[in-house]
Amino acid sequence: MGKKNAIVLLLAVHFLSVFLAVSLTNSTDESALLAFKARITFHPNNILAQNWSEGTCVCNWFGVSCNLRHNRVATLNLPNMGLSGTIPKELGNLSFLISFNISNNLFHGHFPNELGHLRRLKSLDLQFNELSGHIPTSIGFLKKLQYMGLSFNNFKGSIPQEIGNLPNLETVYLLNNSISGSIPSTIFNISSLQRIDFSNNKLFGILPVGMCTHLPVLEIFLVSRNQLSGEIPTSLSKCGELRQLELTRNQFTGSIPKALGNLTKLEELHLSWNYFNGPIPNEISDLVNLKVLSIESVGLTGSIPYAIFNISSLQTIGFTNNSLYGTLPTNMCDNLPKLEGLYLSMNQLDNSGINGVIPIEIGNLSNLVGLQLGDSDLVGPIPNTLGNLKKLQFLALFGTLIEGFIPSNFCNLIDLSGLFLSENKLFGPIPSCLGNLSSLQVLDLGSNALNSKIPSTLWSLIDIRILNLSSNVLSGTLPPEIGNFKHVTQLDLSKNQFTGQISNLIGQLQSMESLNLSQNRLQGSIPQSASNLINLKSLELSQNNLSGIIPKSLEKLLDLKYLNLSFNKLSGEIPNGGPFVNFTAASFMQNDALCGAPRFHVRACSNEHGSAGLVSTKGDVYSFGILLMETFTRKKPTDDLFMGELSMKQWVSESLPSAVLEVVDANLLTREDENFIVKEKCLSSIMELALECTAESPEERINMKNALVRLKRIKAKIDEIMQRR
Repeated sequence: MGKKNAIVLLLAVHFLSVFLAVSLTNSTDESALLAFKARITFHPNNILAQNWSEGTCVCNWFGVSCNLRHNRVATLNLPNMGLSGTIPKELGNLSFLISFNISNNLFHGHFPNELGHLRRLKSLDLQFNELSGHIPTSIGFLKKLQYMGLSFNNFKGSIPQEIGNLPNLETVYLLNNSISGSIPSTIFNISSLQRIDFSNNKLFGILPVGMCTHLPVLEIFLVSRNQLSGEIPTSLSKCGELRQLELTRNQFTGSIPKALGNLTKLEELHLSWNYFNGPIPNEISDLVNLKVLSIESVGLTGSIPYAIFNISSLQTIGFTNNSLYGTLPTNMCDNLPKLEGLYLSMNQLDNSGINGVIPIEIGNLSNLVGLQLGDSDLVGPIPNTLGNLKKLQFLALFGTLIEGFIPSNFCNLIDLSGLFLSENKLFGPIPSCLGNLSSLQVLDLGSNALNSKIPSTLWSLIDIRILNLSSNVLSGTLPPEIGNFKHVTQLDLSKNQFTGQISNLIGQLQSMESLNLSQNRLQGSIPQSASNLINLKSLELSQNNLSGIIPKSLEKLLDLKYLNLSFNKLSGEIPNGGPFVNFTAASFMQNDALCGAPRFHVRACSNEHGSAGLVSTKGDVYSFGILLMETFTRKKPTDDLFMGELSMKQWVSESLPSAVLEVVDANLLTREDENFIVKEKCLSSIMELALECTAESPEERINMKNALVRLKRIKAKIDEIMQRR
């Protein structure tokens, strides 16, 4: 009986000790979580304040779960909560934590060193926050870590070498930070790594020669938008499981290694915006699983290997802005059933096997979404078969030698959002059915020979953002329906033959940033409603027949940086407030009836006191002074000589008193003339009088009565000289 009691007592003591241990450890976890709660300064739904309370089991708290064996906190997952605050060091006491996820919140401050105590941690996700400072070296103690997500924060400094101490790491995401320095060589020794993304940082240095020697299962390697340099290591071919390789926007040099052709599982290859040279390796065509091939703006030369067009899995081919040349196979479309994007602009595809014309077979690429063949030497008409590409959203055929009509079956492209046909030899009318393409946001038909009116249907494109019809032979008027373009930011109708007035409804285009109606035959006044274009940065109305005043309300356009109203028939005072304080005479040339401030190189307004309605003789004498200068120099304030910082007044002033001969009309006086010195003195007196009439301050100007007395004295002196002859 005593033995039995002893066993019962022993069990009781054991369970009591376990209970005390659990209570103690739960207390530790609770303290850590309450410290975390105390650091949260904002939580939209207040759920933690309501749910995380002392005296309740932490295992039942929102976002918390515990392991069954020890009843300790194993996961703390609070993503997408809109929480704001900092991470306390006390979280390092959650010694049984396996998963910590506070991604997509607003946490700021530093990454605590104490998180390195979480020796059981397998997943760490702090992405999409506002954390800053350095990544601590203590991260190297997280030996069981498999997933590390620190992307989209504000971390700086270098990637710690200690990251190489994480033997189980499979995924490391550090993209979109401000991390600098080189990529630690130790990271390339972690044989478990499957995914690396260091894109959009400030990393520099080279990739190690043997970078793939110890990365047998690496599937994703992304380092775009950094400052990495050197050549692509040929050892990349040893990463046999690689599916996605992105090295875009770095400073890599040398040739593209042929060994990349060994990466037969590769699905995406992005090498654009580097400094490569040489040709596209033929071995690229061995990448039979490739979906995306993007090698744009890198300096490639040579021809495009024909075999690339046999990779039936390809969805995107991008070779724009290189120096490629040669032929495109006539059957290039036969083996690309999945192709969605074909981007070959800005190359030299002039000697192609298709005789320089756009192959009609492109119309068979039924999945094509984007087609870019611009800035090349392609000739001939646009094939009607392009109208078969029902999924097409982006078509760029700008800057070629193609000619003929715009195919009317383009109107079948109901998903088209961007149509770029500028700088070609297209003629004829703009198809009226283009107005039915309700998805169209950019329409660029500039610099052709199109010769119709703007179809009335075009004004129904209410989602249009950019419309460029410049440099054609278009005619007609601009109807009130122009006010439908509520979302347009750039409208360029310049260098055509449009007539009539500018509709007052143009003021409804409040998203407009750039408006160019120059070099047409527009008449009437500048609409007062133009002052409603609050986002306008550039206004170009030059070389029309516009008349009337410049609306003073345009002073409200505070974002206006460029204005050209020259070569019209505008009159009245040039506004002097708002953005007009930064404009020069170049904005108002050849509008003879304008008046305003001296810097505009126009006559002074006779009504210098504005709304008071008082006629100012000081303004009249200013105009008289300008007239004197124009008469005796045979120049105008708007001449090219005075388009820079030099004004006509300054030019005349600098010639006095001893170099007046350099500014007056050469027909008035030469050094060989009789009584040269006396005549020169008379001309100097006239120029001095002109400068006194045009003093900057009206109070400093000579009055008209005294100016007339002075001028009569000069005339008397000239009469005296003439009588001596």
